[in-house]
Amino acid sequence: MRPLPSRWMWVLLGVIGLGALFGSPQPVWAGETKVIYEGQFVVPAGERFEGNIVLINGQVRIEPKAVVHGDVVVLGGLLEVKGRITGNITLVNGRAVLYATAQVQGDIVKINGELQRYPGARVEGAIHQGVKTAAGWTTSGEEDTGDKVLAWLARLVRGVVRTIGWSLLAMAVALLVPGALRRTGEAYVLHLRPALLLGVLVFVLLPIVGILLLITVIGIPIALLLFALAGVAWVFGLLALGWLLGERTFRALGYTQGHPVIVAGVGNLYLQALLSVLKIFPTFYFLVFLALGAAAIGVTLYTRFGTAMPENLDDWWNAIRELA
Repeated sequence: MRPLPSRWMWVLLGVIGLGALFGSPQPVWAGETKVIYEGQFVVPAGERFEGNIVLINGQVRIEPKAVVHGDVVVLGGLLEVKGRITGNITLVNGRAVLYATAQVQGDIVKINGELQRYPGARVEGAIHQGVKTAAGWTTSGEEDTGDKVLAWLARLVRGVVRTIGWSLLAMAVALLVPGALRRTGEAYVLHLRPALLLGVLVFVLLPIVGILLLITVIGIPIALLLFALAGVAWVFGLLALGWLLGERTFRALGYTQGHPVIVAGVGNLYLQALLSVLKIFPTFYFLVFLALGAAAIGVTLYTRFGTAMPENLDDWWNAIRELA
């Protein structure tokens, strides 16, 4: 059996995994839904807007290499796309122009709307003319399915890269802090109920506390630190869940002493593959995602990132008071 690579090799693989997981750094426009009423909104070249856009009798321009991660609804007005939209476009008495560099990964729905599409513009979904009813789409014009095979292959490649990224990251974490990852993973079995309760409390209280801190200038760094801590706890908790899945898999196969790096890598491959399959059922996936998010944050904070295994919530609160 060939020896495992050195520690720094695994760290390098983990960094590569992070790059595959989160992509190249780009400026991000934070938000959920932006409404433009009789105005103009531009997503500059190379930047990324996170959320949906609703245009009412105005103009939206998405420059080349800009990305909108969400849907765009045009209720009168002009939409000019030179970059990429990951969601759908809905035109209601509006006009959309897709230039040669444009890419729309979802569907385009025209309801008394006008679509101008230059050669080279890509629509990976379908183009519908009409309204969706219980019986399907009532159409009065074209239906362009686009290059669905290419779109499917692109989504498959993205999913594979993302899954491998999670696995490499898990392997790097298991190499650096195997004990912490193991204790956090064991908390899913030994202390799931109190940890889940703690995660739900964080889900409920963190947005409220964060908004209150953001209102004050002095509280902004604290709010950002809390949000970053919750994000790291979420990632660490999911990696620990993958380790638990891998450990149970190896045990079922008769390997009671699997290397933690291999166990974490294989387990997170299984976990991410399972989550990818669940995306076929969006509503169920959303509920599972919320539950896993609360559990992941809960077990990580409950074990203090795997540094301790309290017997109950009282021990956890006492430890927090001692640190304070």
